[in-house]
Amino acid sequence: MNNKLSKFLILENLIFILIFTGGVIVLYVIIDFFENIDKFLKGFHPVKIFLYYFFQTPYLFVLLLPVGSLLAPFFTIGRMAKDFELIAVKTSGIHIRKFFFPLLILGFILSLLSFFVNETLTPYFMRKSEAIKYREIEKRPPPWERIFEVDFNFIEKKKNIERFFHFGSIDSRVNKGREIYIVETIDGRTKRFIYAKNGEFSEKGWELCDGILYEYDIKGDKVLNFEKFKKKVFSEMRISPLKMLSERKTLEEMNIFEIKKLIKTLKSAGLEFKKEEVEFFVHFSFPFSVFITLLLSLSLASMTRQRGRAFTITLASLLSFIYWGLLEISRAMGYAGFLPPFVSAWLPNIIFFLPALLSFFLIPA
Repeated sequence: MNNKLSKFLILENLIFILIFTGGVIVLYVIIDFFENIDKFLKGFHPVKIFLYYFFQTPYLFVLLLPVGSLLAPFFTIGRMAKDFELIAVKTSGIHIRKFFFPLLILGFILSLLSFFVNETLTPYFMRKSEAIKYREIEKRPPPWERIFEVDFNFIEKKKNIERFFHFGSIDSRVNKGREIYIVETIDGRTKRFIYAKNGEFSEKGWELCDGILYEYDIKGDKVLNFEKFKKKVFSEMRISPLKMLSERKTLEEMNIFEIKKLIKTLKSAGLEFKKEEVEFFVHFSFPFSVFITLLLSLSLASMTRQRGRAFTITLASLLSFIYWGLLEISRAMGYAGFLPPFVSAWLPNIIFFLPALLSFFLIPA
């Protein structure tokens, strides 16, 4: 196929994808603004409003890029079909699927871009947005500044030593915790596992009560020592509840490497990790939806020559809502254990990909 034609096709679709993605982001911001306008008017500064939404941009870009990739071909390929340009392409001897191939490459590149933005920019920017939301809008401390939490996880890093803490509950007002699990690793190998019913932090370190201690060999697979204790002070553990709560990261703020490490630690501690595993796979599956929606829209756009733009927008919106609905349902089923984590994350993509692939090969050559 002619290189100039390929470049024109890619550029035109890329421009429309960015326009529609940007347009949907602006629409989302406008709707969200008017939904929260009563909160914004309570002494909220205009600059803070701007920053609140500005810091959400990477998150919204990742979330709404599939909508842009779904809409764009309806306006580019759909126009070409309506103006009989696709027929001209076919009669010139170019196979229609070969003609669309550069757009599939574009979809794959945009999926990689979405993945990159989600893993690098989104966590950092969303934390700033959340800080403005809690402090300026809701007038309460953000989660990482709260003094009490339940089902709390924290990872302490110190040179080649990492300690994973899990608390059934933790209270920085009294420096106490309950149902405490601690997994200590050295160079990635489990060195100690500690469980205690409760514990208290002081200048001496953590004093744990009614617990057990396992110590492992250098490979982390053989128990060297087992001990039951009523009270035991761990002077090397000198991180306070207040510092843990202030430095905590939510699951949404973690990248795939941090989530994978958390899953491994939860697994070694014998704790539940279904939610973390589902989110780990969603980090891969959701960016790939950009490629799938583009593949589906190419097929539909080339077959809807007689349809108007109102029909196009309605169809694209309907498909987007169906995809998001399926993702939330399958995600919840994964959390509950009704679906394996991998299937839970990839099920919406599979449901959309199969008809998209079939319809793509049914396009008249």
